[in-house]
Amino acid sequence: MKAVSHLGLAAMFVCGVLASPLLYAKGSTAAAAAACTDAGKCPYFSDIYKADAAVRSAFSEAMGKAGIKKLSWFPKGVNAPITPILIGDGTYISSQMCEPHNCGAQGLDFLYRPDQKRAVGRLQSEEGKSTWFGSPTPAEQKAIVEMADENSAINKALSAGKPLPLRAD
Repeated sequence: MKAVSHLGLAAMFVCGVLASPLLYAKGSTAAAAAACTDAGKCPYFSDIYKADAAVRSAFSEAMGKAGIKKLSWFPKGVNAPITPILIGDGTYISSQMCEPHNCGAQGLDFLYRPDQKRAVGRLQSEEGKSTWFGSPTPAEQKAIVEMADENSAINKALSAGKPLPLRAD
């Protein structure tokens, strides 16, 4: 992950916390979040994780199978509101999370598909190593990489206020 993207993520988090936590749907399920059409009103991933047992189970299983040990900062790390995206015929929620006070070095980029209860993503470690989890398809990997790149077409569309969900393929 690029340090710049994590700084942007941290800035979004701080602005969101200071602006109005009530804007975001606390207790939202992943399926409800996937239907979000206004980026300013989409819930934070950490809130979805707390509220949706299927999300917790999918991430635990996918990360465990990839050999990723429990991260002390997941799911309470620095995170931003989710972004619903379309890949093929599927709707996903996309987000990023990083270790507090270490966002430039360690973080997660991920997707969750509510209708399949499936989590896929990539852990970037302090050593610069990427560990993929959840066996993402090539299209899912491409979307994860693009969502982590602040200069990608999908992030430019998000910054320009394009309606959600955004097409990632």
